[in-house]
Amino acid sequence: MKFPNLTIPSTCGAYPPQSCLFGQVLNLGAFLGVVICYLRYQQVRDYGCHSHLNLAGLILGIFFAIGASLVGNFQQYNQLETHLVGAFLAFVIGIVYFWVQAFLTNRVNPRHGGPWMAPLRFSLSFCSAAFFIAIVLFTLGLTSEAAYCEWALAMNLFVLFGLFAVDFCHFLLVAAKWPSSPPFVAHAAARNTV
Repeated sequence: MKFPNLTIPSTCGAYPPQSCLFGQVLNLGAFLGVVICYLRYQQVRDYGCHSHLNLAGLILGIFFAIGASLVGNFQQYNQLETHLVGAFLAFVIGIVYFWVQAFLTNRVNPRHGGPWMAPLRFSLSFCSAAFFIAIVLFTLGLTSEAAYCEWALAMNLFVLFGLFAVDFCHFLLVAAKWPSSPPFVAHAAARNTV
């Protein structure tokens, strides 16, 4: 079965007016990504995991978001070098970020989502790495297949971000039980007064 040619995601947002929408969506996504990365960092810290791996995860998450913003603001036909730096940050650093989150899932207690969450994060992180390797290999000659893999990688990263909803759903339920403020707010306030 022959599949139709598919363009890479960046080509879809290369020219106005699509480039304006593409840039805005990725800027909004980058901002929300930083918020999610910080919430996850703080959540892991509040559960007693004060490792350097958690801090590394926060830093990687911020670079991941910066990369998404660069991809959206510097189209491949106008500023290819900056676009490729952003794509590297968004894809490669994003994959590393989710590997770190998979390892942190095993270190944190309680583990929300049950025993399936850590294996699922590891599996999706492995799939992300496999998609990226396929993109690199297919770029050498099979551009349509590389585009399929790039779309699959982008969707896989969205799913990995979506899995934080399991952690944050519980986080919000716990925060609702506190009469004054959630634990991370009270913890941050105590640090600021000292």
